[in-house]
Amino acid sequence: MNIAAADVPCELGWIVVAERHQHQGHSKCLIEAAIEAVGDKPVFATAKTDNPNIHNSMVGRGFAQIGLPYPVEMKEPKSQFS
Repeated sequence: MNIAAADVPCELGWIVVAERHQHQGHSKCLIEAAIEAVGDKPVFATAKTDNPNIHNSMVGRGFAQIGLPYPVEMKEPKSQFS
């Protein structure tokens, strides 16, 4: 399925929750806040394929996987937030 960028003006990028704060509903709150912020506009989301927790959170908020995984070159983060 090909989707034109103009058809989906909002993107929800990777959501990362520090390990010590995981399983407390933070990602669900962030997803819901992002969806609420854009109103009725379509939202495209990306997530790492090895993160089933975020996939479950996204599916629980109405997202569906429509694309195929693609390689991403990871670099060391310059800063870390927690």
